[in-house]
Amino acid sequence: MPVLSHMGAAAPCGLHAYESNAFGKDYKGNLFACSFNMRKITRHQLEYQGAGLASKDSDFLVSDQIDFHPTDVIEDADGSLLVIDTGGWYKLCCPTSQPGLVKPDVRGAIYRIRKTDAVTIADPIGIKVDFKTTTANKLVQMLSDERFVVRRKAVDALALKGDAAVEEILKANVRETKIDARIATVWALCKLGTPKAILALKPSLNDSSQEVRLAALNVVSLHRSNAHQKEIQQLLKGGSAPGTKVVCRDSRPYKG
Repeated sequence: MPVLSHMGAAAPCGLHAYESNAFGKDYKGNLFACSFNMRKITRHQLEYQGAGLASKDSDFLVSDQIDFHPTDVIEDADGSLLVIDTGGWYKLCCPTSQPGLVKPDVRGAIYRIRKTDAVTIADPIGIKVDFKTTTANKLVQMLSDERFVVRRKAVDALALKGDAAVEEILKANVRETKIDARIATVWALCKLGTPKAILALKPSLNDSSQEVRLAALNVVSLHRSNAHQKEIQQLLKGGSAPGTKVVCRDSRPYKG
């Protein structure tokens, strides 16, 4: 893949993919990155371009304080962003980070960025749910939960249920759920990793959403599975899922 963004002497770090809808639908799936030297957080909106990706870059948070050095950005369960500022302690090997001497007395901080009219989420991390004792059937239902942390925990809990979880996933009408739920189902099957779980990926490889299909292809590649050769060949030909379009930079023919 080509370089998505040329950031110069920014000392970029702390890349994060935003998962919730708290900032608005346009922010979901965006990347946030810290620029240690440039004292800012940048936003990167990705879009497909041919067989690769392109990034629309913009400043999200900028400070005029020379000792503000963000090193990490983390999404909290309620969709707010936590920005980690290390302060003025660092100079060694990074001469552009400080105009003067090292300042160990200038301490860092943790800042929270929250949308002013954001909806309050009840129990955003699912503390009230006992994931260890919850049945596989209930866990599969939680893959449709609006709270992304709860979806993650449901995926982890399903991975401990073995093929019993696969049975419940197959019973559920996954195709009628939201894209987030269908993607969570793919990752649950990935974590299960049994032959039965990998076989259960077939509907995801034929999903109407490109995001779901890409997640399923990722899982197949991670497990180096040959169970879905026919579906993968159809995807490469562009003749399987509705709306599928395959663009390849390599002119050599696909040989399976």
